[in-house]
Amino acid sequence: MFLAEAACLEEATEQAQQAVIVGEALLVSDVNNATAANTHALSMAQLGRCHLLAATSPKTEATKRGEHLRDAKSAYQRSLEIWIALRDRGALSGADAGKIDEATRSIALCEAELARP
Repeated sequence: MFLAEAACLEEATEQAQQAVIVGEALLVSDVNNATAANTHALSMAQLGRCHLLAATSPKTEATKRGEHLRDAKSAYQRSLEIWIALRDRGALSGADAGKIDEATRSIALCEAELARP
């Protein structure tokens, strides 16, 4: 279980950000590393989830809500780009086949939340 589901959002966000940094570094050293790309996409999606949960939390100040939603959308968008790239080069595993639709739905959710008054 991720920390985000355990209601430790601040710590979960920090750990997801660290995972993203590590994933980026791994991809810089080998852009064709499908395992690193997969892990990076998962990390970006988890970072998006953390920001989305923060945006919709009653504990979050209204002034921070939009920022969290934009950060969530950006992270989900990056994960989607990675999943599509993996699919296009034949490196997307069957277990991750649904990740493209999942990321697309998450982006739509962020957009819907951003459109709310």
